[in-house]
Amino acid sequence: MVENLHPDAQKWYDLAHPWFPPNCFDVIVNFRFLERATFPMYRRALKPGGWLVFETFVRTDTAVPSPAHYLNPGELKAAFADWEIVHYADTAVPSPDCRLRQVEQLVARKPGAA
Repeated sequence: MVENLHPDAQKWYDLAHPWFPPNCFDVIVNFRFLERATFPMYRRALKPGGWLVFETFVRTDTAVPSPAHYLNPGELKAAFADWEIVHYADTAVPSPDCRLRQVEQLVARKPGAA
């Protein structure tokens, strides 16, 4: 917990080159952030039976700025197709500027004992 860190402690993670110990988390939550290099790390870092909760934006046209920051349609579901997918949606959500933005939502359970 952040409130329990020593005042001089610093935590830095380069999510372009992520690393966490294998089988160390029960749940990973990823909202509105996309770094594809995290996909294999999430697979390793979750304990068997662990949960991945993920939502991020989907590219809906080719003219978006920074296309690498957007999922391709169906990409998230395909990336975790071998897991138990308990929720998947390709849906629109309101943004702060009142526009609708396309997102993919996924709740998936890593295979293995809980």
